[in-house]
Amino acid sequence: MENSPDAEHWIQQIDNLSKLAVKTKTVIGVVGNTGAGKSSVINAMLEEERLVPTNCMRACTAVVTEISYNYQEQPYCAEIEFITAEEWAKELRVLFQDLLDGEGNVSRDCTNEDSDAGVAYAKIKAVYPQKTKEDISRSSIDRLLQEVSSITGGRRNIKETDSLMFYKKLQSFVDSKEKSTGKKDKDGKKPKKERELWPLIRVVRLYVKSPALATGAVIVDLPGVHDANAARAAVAEGYMKQCTGLWIVAPINRAVDDKAAKSLLGESFKRQLKMDGGFSAVTFICSKTDDISISEAQDSLGLDDKMIPSWDELDRLSAKHNDLKKQLEELNNTKSDYEEVANDVDEQLEVWDVLETSVTEGKVTYPPKAKSKKRKASPKEKPSKQKKRKIVIDDEDDDSIDD
Repeated sequence: MENSPDAEHWIQQIDNLSKLAVKTKTVIGVVGNTGAGKSSVINAMLEEERLVPTNCMRACTAVVTEISYNYQEQPYCAEIEFITAEEWAKELRVLFQDLLDGEGNVSRDCTNEDSDAGVAYAKIKAVYPQKTKEDISRSSIDRLLQEVSSITGGRRNIKETDSLMFYKKLQSFVDSKEKSTGKKDKDGKKPKKERELWPLIRVVRLYVKSPALATGAVIVDLPGVHDANAARAAVAEGYMKQCTGLWIVAPINRAVDDKAAKSLLGESFKRQLKMDGGFSAVTFICSKTDDISISEAQDSLGLDDKMIPSWDELDRLSAKHNDLKKQLEELNNTKSDYEEVANDVDEQLEVWDVLETSVTEGKVTYPPKAKSKKRKASPKEKPSKQKKRKIVIDDEDDDSIDD
C-alpha cells in the first residue's frame, strides 16, 4: 500500500484539497458618524441585544473593532491588542506639543475639553491619573514609557459564556469614563483613580458564534482615518484599503444630505476607489427607519384640527426650553470656573498626601511653595477704571505693596 502509485496520487489530491478548503475572509468596514445607529445595525446583524461596546464609537476614544466568527468552545471571546512603546512615544510627543505652552507649562486651555490641549490632557491624564499638571510638564517621555512598559506591545484575552458579562468586561478596557466612584473610604479619603487603557489600544478583536459570520465575513467597526491617535488612524486606514466592501451608516431622516462619505472616507481614499473601480463595493445603510414625520402622519390621518392645541402647547414648551437653555449655558460657564478651582484643590491635596507620606516615613519635608494664579476674567466683567495695586511676594522677606 505504501508503494502503491494510486495511494500516493490520492494522498497528493487530499493535500491539494485541504489547502483549498481554507475559508477566505470577506472584510466589511462599517463607518458612520456618532449617533448614526451604527452599533444598532451591527448588533442586529449579529442577533445580539448588546454586544458592540458603545464607547468604542466616541470620537475621542475611537477604537478599531474587528468582529469575526468564533470557532472556539467559549461562545464569546475577545482579544485586545495594545500599541507598541515606540508608537506610544510618538503619540506622547504629539500630545505634549498640543498640551504645553511656550514656557513648557501645561496650557490653561486644558480645561476646555474641545480644544487640542484639552484632548491631549484627557488622554495623558487617563493613562497617568496620579500625575498633577506640574508632574506632567516635568516628566520625560522615557519615564512615562517605563510606567506602562508592562502594557504596551501586549495582548489581553477575554472569554465568557454570558453576553452581558462579556460586554461588562470589555467595557473595562475601552470605557473612557473615570474609573473612580468618588466615594470616600473609611479614612475619609477619596480612592485613587485607576489607569484607563483606551488610549493604548490599537484594535479590539471580537469572536462570536453569529450565523451571519459563519461563511467568513469579518465586520470591522472603523472610526475613520482622521483619528487623533496616529497608531489607530494607521490601522483604520490599512483596514479600509483591504476591505472587500464598505458600509456607510446614516440616519434615514438625513441620509440624502449626510456628509458621512465625504468626512469619513477622505479625499485620497475616494480617489483610490475611483481609480480601482471600487465604488460598487460601497453600500449606504439607512438606519432609524422607525422614525416617522409627525406632519406627514397628521395630514394622512386627517388630524389637523385635533393637533392644533398640541402644537400651541409645543410652541409654549419650546419657548420655555429656549429660556432654560440660556440658563443652562450660564450655569455651565459657572461650572467650568468651579471645576478649574476643584482641579487645583485636587492637585494640592495630592501634593499634601505625598508630603504626609514622607513625614510618616521620617523624611525631611518642606512645605510646598504657594503658586500665584491669575483669576480668569468673565466675559461679562468690565475692566475696572481704578489702578490696580501691584503685589510683590518674596520667599524670604515680608510681603510688600507698591502703590
